[in-house]
Amino acid sequence: MSRSRTPQKLRALAADLSERYPGCRASAEHSSGKKWDLTWRDGPALNRVRALVDKAVPAADVTLSRSFSPRAVALAGIRACLAGQVDYYADGSSLAWQVEDSLAEIEAPDQTDDERLAAMADALMKEAGDTRLEHQLLEPIAKNGAAHLLTPRQARPGGEGPLTMSPAEHLTARYARGEDAYQWRMRLRTLPVENLVTAAQADQELDRVGRLAVLGLLEQMRRLWEATEAAAFAAARDADAPGGAASWTQIGAVLGITRQAAHERGRSREAAAPTRLSRTP
Repeated sequence: MSRSRTPQKLRALAADLSERYPGCRASAEHSSGKKWDLTWRDGPALNRVRALVDKAVPAADVTLSRSFSPRAVALAGIRACLAGQVDYYADGSSLAWQVEDSLAEIEAPDQTDDERLAAMADALMKEAGDTRLEHQLLEPIAKNGAAHLLTPRQARPGGEGPLTMSPAEHLTARYARGEDAYQWRMRLRTLPVENLVTAAQADQELDRVGRLAVLGLLEQMRRLWEATEAAAFAAARDADAPGGAASWTQIGAVLGITRQAAHERGRSREAAAPTRLSRTP
């Protein structure tokens, strides 16, 4: 390939990358002699761009350089935190090095379909202000985890957003201690629902928001119970299971109800009909 075609093809490739990946800002610039620099932000992984360059200008000497936006860094830092990959003694600098390694092979690292993750990244960037230094951006995550980016529940329902704590999260933030508190703070790991309900019932100082959160937990427990009951009915009535299907009389006897009542409950669970106290999911 002649040198005269290299600038045209490289710049066409840069323009294509910028169009296909919003915010990519790809640029092809002459370096020296026969050397070229192709730079871009976020967008495709380096190995993908290398393959595109080798196909477009196989004989060209092109140095590839990929940078990352604050949003990509924020998303990677939060993901690492939620995955339990942030060391207990981590700081912003060590997490920045870790994030740089994890970003290398990620396509479009500034994008996510997870509404809550996106909102957490926005909150982290807002907390960091105008800084473009990765270690300053990631310092709050390294030190304070992910939970501090969430918003406690309010007394008046209706204003919840993706950052609003769930009932289990709200109560975990109140009752978790020791290692449980650390796992909540870093990974958003909540306490078992039954533990939260027990703790809340013994809490004489629980405010109205907390008491409403308990009701939310009961609804969550009810839906889980209904799903478990549906699976148990299906298993009991499975003709292909060892010993064959149980009769409705046998099921009723186990539940302490009549054959007819057992049959009606089984049909209700099969249809995923909510119980009288449950709302439709």
